[in-house]
Amino acid sequence: MHEVKFIKENFGTRIFIAETEQGKVFVKEALTDEGQGMILREYNNQKFLFETSQKMNLGFVFLEPRLEGNKLILSCLDENYKWLGNIANKKTIEPLEKYLEPMIIFLKACQKINLDDLPEAIKEDGRLRKQHAFSKISVDLDYLISVGVLEKKFKAELISPVERILDKNAFQHHDVVPWHMAKNQITRKIVLIDSGWAGISFALYDAAYFILQMIGYGEREDEAKKFISALKEDFSDSTLFDELLSGALAYRGGAFDGRITPKK
Repeated sequence: MHEVKFIKENFGTRIFIAETEQGKVFVKEALTDEGQGMILREYNNQKFLFETSQKMNLGFVFLEPRLEGNKLILSCLDENYKWLGNIANKKTIEPLEKYLEPMIIFLKACQKINLDDLPEAIKEDGRLRKQHAFSKISVDLDYLISVGVLEKKFKAELISPVERILDKNAFQHHDVVPWHMAKNQITRKIVLIDSGWAGISFALYDAAYFILQMIGYGEREDEAKKFISALKEDFSDSTLFDELLSGALAYRGGAFDGRITPKK
């Protein structure tokens, strides 16, 4: 394996493109214990998504992963693939209609996955996340109050919808955004990448994350509204849908604001 293009380093990993006898591959190499934990989690998630996609329609295509020591290896997408967005340039983001159908299929399919059938490693990760989730939003909101961004009287209003959905979980990807999608120009199928943070989460976390990203980063509020309407049409219980989405939005929104608000 010979590195031909360095991409970046983050979370204790080095990410690059390498040349092998079989062709180019995408590699995440662990540099630290944290990095090893990251690539192991992504391997487990990616393997589960790939194997599940062979048995049911997930809307998107998922690449088969390999784990070799401290390296997570995936096939490198070739010139037949076109990325549906670049996070460095919001103007490159393709219109919602280019990926809405497979996205709705994926979000609906995730609701049908039996959590008891998940690999033990993913279930254990989910148990740890659940312990962390509620305390995290409380800490984030307290920080927003301390810096004057949020009035204390509104904290209970934001925590309440999260409390109602703590036990309403589903397997979620955690990063379903167009800049993680690449469309094969021949088959027209879309590959979804970057499953490192996937796992058991709030049932509509992926929908909430996409909405906040499209409004806050993509500046596409109209598309976010169209997405909500399209997703809600496929939910038989509109009251439950509203509860699940509002809870996930409250959780993700509080966490997001807590990270981006400048410290005094």
